[in-house]
Amino acid sequence: MILTSYLRRQVLKPFLLVSITLSGIFAIYLLGRYLAQAAEGEIPARIVLKLVGWRLLIAQEILLPVTFFFGVVFGMNRLFRKAEMLALFACGFEEKDVFKSLLPVVLLVSLLVGLVSLILRPLAWQNFFQTKARFREKFDLARLKGGIFYKMPENRTFFAERIDPHQREAFHIFLYQREDKSVKIIRARVCFQKSLPGKEILVFKEGRQYEFQNEEGLIMISEFESLNLPLPYPQRTREEKLKAFPSQKLLKLKTSGALAEIQWRLAAPLGALGLAFLGVSLSPSRPRQKGGRPFFLALLTFVFYFYGQVLLKKGVAQGQIPPWPGIFWAPLALFFLSGFSFSLFWRKK
Repeated sequence: MILTSYLRRQVLKPFLLVSITLSGIFAIYLLGRYLAQAAEGEIPARIVLKLVGWRLLIAQEILLPVTFFFGVVFGMNRLFRKAEMLALFACGFEEKDVFKSLLPVVLLVSLLVGLVSLILRPLAWQNFFQTKARFREKFDLARLKGGIFYKMPENRTFFAERIDPHQREAFHIFLYQREDKSVKIIRARVCFQKSLPGKEILVFKEGRQYEFQNEEGLIMISEFESLNLPLPYPQRTREEKLKAFPSQKLLKLKTSGALAEIQWRLAAPLGALGLAFLGVSLSPSRPRQKGGRPFFLALLTFVFYFYGQVLLKKGVAQGQIPPWPGIFWAPLALFFLSGFSFSLFWRKK
């Protein structure tokens, strides 16, 4: 029991350390990204922490398996390099005892990854998209600042020299809009935003509209006292909708995109299990030997596994890959590599 607890601690310590470190780095990256958007007026500052929290929860689907994988490799390899594993074997430990000792921890992490992938991840995507839809996707003069170019839906760019956020008015306006074969430019002295049921309108006052054709150049200049420009609400892409779809409802859909999404979620805990077994099988080395080989093989394996899984998901969604086993080729490959590396490294320990 003491040896079993010691073996588990040697794996859990690096796992928790790496997991907290990578999660912290990713959170800092997200915080900087969304704070920059808040500083430019694209989103309110009060929702930054919410967006960071939802994205960090979503990322655990990837961070948990990979950090546990490297935690297993680091912890087990350290035991071999420090000759502690030889001491464990001398105390009566066998290969099967090593796997039995780690199996409860491996299963617990795999179940946690399954919980994140099947339940928490779609819930987090749903809240993330809803938060963005309420704020970022809705053009609002009250959040903008003068002297900055802002991208708008439908290939539009907005610029104002000065903005009064309280009155939702902008002064000395430049609006650029590109269509298929033409470009329209609006210059106006002032504009304000008007809210109507189901839509938003920008009302331009005292200005000109220039229209250009790609082949003919400037073809029309029109002056106006007032010009209304409807602001559409961007729709979510199909991929975004599927990410936020509950797993139990996703199973009822018969499309290739839904199949790819549900396979991705189901493959996550299997991948975590396969990575853990592979980490154990890659860890053996001689006492006092440098530990570079296992970490290089682990990094190379994870890169191929992750990007291979992404390509498989894309292929299944587009109908280019047979739906079965589909994405499950990735975790199946991990189990195959685990058996191969076990016969290659453990038998030569």
